[in-house]
Amino acid sequence: MGLHVLDGMAWDDMLTLFKRDTRRFATGQLTWLRSEKGMRWALAPVVQDARIPAPIAEDLLRFYAGETPELAWTQSESEF
Repeated sequence: MGLHVLDGMAWDDMLTLFKRDTRRFATGQLTWLRSEKGMRWALAPVVQDARIPAPIAEDLLRFYAGETPELAWTQSESEF
């Protein structure tokens, strides 16, 4: 945003660079996380409102406690 406000770069050009740099940052994070041993990926459930259904909330608590989740939303190997 500073490129637009301070340096006078066109909004569309700044937005293009921002999106590119964000994707590069996310790719770097995934590369680092893939190398971490014992990493478990959580495929976050999509809900339409702010409330998480009780079975999923209970499973999340089990997951955070280091227990094996009962629902099929985690995987031990990365597919990213």
